[in-house]
Amino acid sequence: MATETVHGFLVDRLRSLPQADSLALLDNTGRIVNFSRTWPIPVIEAGDRDFFKYLREHDDPAPVIGLPVINRFSKAWVIMIAHRINGVNGEFLGVAVGVIEARYFEDFYKEVRAEDTASAGLFRGDGILLARYPRVEDKIGSAVTRQSQWYETLAGGGGAYRTSGDGEEPSVSSRCSGCRITARVTVGIDEAVALAPWRRQALIIAIGAIGAVAGFAFLFRTLESSSAASSSDPRNWREAKAASAISR
Repeated sequence: MATETVHGFLVDRLRSLPQADSLALLDNTGRIVNFSRTWPIPVIEAGDRDFFKYLREHDDPAPVIGLPVINRFSKAWVIMIAHRINGVNGEFLGVAVGVIEARYFEDFYKEVRAEDTASAGLFRGDGILLARYPRVEDKIGSAVTRQSQWYETLAGGGGAYRTSGDGEEPSVSSRCSGCRITARVTVGIDEAVALAPWRRQALIIAIGAIGAVAGFAFLFRTLESSSAASSSDPRNWREAKAASAISR
């Protein structure tokens, strides 16, 4: 897997994924063995990432969203979508990862929001904020307080509720029912400004935001496809680990 041919494969796949910043393949120690961003592959360790630790210990077939982090290359906030790769006997071989800049969602929300007072956020199912427009820097990566009505609203399939306006997203929440991951979109409208038309405005933003989340589903299908190809021959991963060790 640590070959220029596989690198070219990742670069080619990336062209069809405008929402993705890069694609990577990690071995079972968390070392990147191939990467769409550059060739030759630099020495990058990702074994400390939460998604890697989870997938290493759990044979979970569903893609996993990692905590948002500052990318070590671009220095921008990124969201990592990871998929476990198993060998023919179910052993853990590594992880396929798609990297999406939070700015992709922020720019999307900026274009579809109805008023200057509107906001839109993308959350993990556990309440972790992945991306928001307008951005609130110190909120990224933090969770909605457990006392919030957000959890109850989402558990009921989405809906509207009021907040105190302290940074938590009010109004309409929608879930991406077609996605295999737990991602949630929340749209906020300032009640004082949008009393009459707020439902219509919130619906427009929610529809647009779900369109952005749908990009995850396409990315997951691509990662699953490449994962299946990668895991067909575990020798590929053993060779990749050997090449990676030589490059140290």
